[in-house]
Amino acid sequence: MTPSTGFVRGVYAFFLGVLVFNVFRIMPGKLNPVLSYAAFVGGILAVIYAQDIGSFEPYVPVVFALFV
Repeated sequence: MTPSTGFVRGVYAFFLGVLVFNVFRIMPGKLNPVLSYAAFVGGILAVIYAQDIGSFEPYVPVVFALFV
């Protein structure tokens, strides 16, 4: 990330967070806590194993979409 693209990525991440919040607010029921913990652990493992790949920036949107 360079200083010229950092602001754009920050705005992009903010609006993705707003999108996730609105989807969660519209959902009629609550998620099972086990699914929440599994997604949390899965996200951590995805970040840990992505270090072995090298540049994992292209995979970040895919991992985000899977956990949304």
